[in-house]
Amino acid sequence: MLGEVREGQRAATSKNFQVGLFSKIFGRRESDGHVGPGVVVPVHPGWAFVESVFADLYPGQKPMHAALPIAPSHELLLGRASVEGTHVYDAGRAWHYVTLGLTDLYDQSDASIGPNAIRCELSMRVGKRDSTEPPLWPVAFLGKIASHVRQGAVLSQAVAFRTGAIAGAPADAALEGVVALRDPEIEPRPGPFGKVGVILLVGVTGRELDQVKNGGAAKLVADIAADPARQITTP
Repeated sequence: MLGEVREGQRAATSKNFQVGLFSKIFGRRESDGHVGPGVVVPVHPGWAFVESVFADLYPGQKPMHAALPIAPSHELLLGRASVEGTHVYDAGRAWHYVTLGLTDLYDQSDASIGPNAIRCELSMRVGKRDSTEPPLWPVAFLGKIASHVRQGAVLSQAVAFRTGAIAGAPADAALEGVVALRDPEIEPRPGPFGKVGVILLVGVTGRELDQVKNGGAAKLVADIAADPARQITTP
């Protein structure tokens, strides 16, 4: 259920976010410490590892967390997330989203394998515009892409693909697909159950995808990889 608080997550608001719709949907997840007297929050090695990777980018920041319904593996449908949730970090001019569940969170399993046999989570940086709270549509979108990955789709380094209009994204952004590349700010590193990396999805317009179709894929990907500003999806 959306907004479900897992394993000691506490529904809370931060002084950095206004009280409103998303403060009800997004909670703050505590990966360590205590919820109450004598109650210790379980720390799962894979989950804690992903949080430690992002703690290097955002020191001292506690992520917001949103969870969509998790479908059984034999019932994965578009709109049902096959990850356990999505963390959101305040990246200044953007919200930085990262999935939790495409890599091994609890023990060694059949986690999705990305480029070069690296287990990969998905991320997305979304420009804030004038918002003081993170939009929900990137959570749903990452969940849909994760469902495809769970069903066997392979996201390789430097690939662009058309998704159709991204549900929930502002219409004037005209987003119709994404470019996938290894997150330039996060080097793959050894995790508790294998090497872990992060694939960044960058929203692109139909016109940009047409350029890819006409042989411009390498230039588009290179331009995005070289320019941090281009790595932010501008809704």
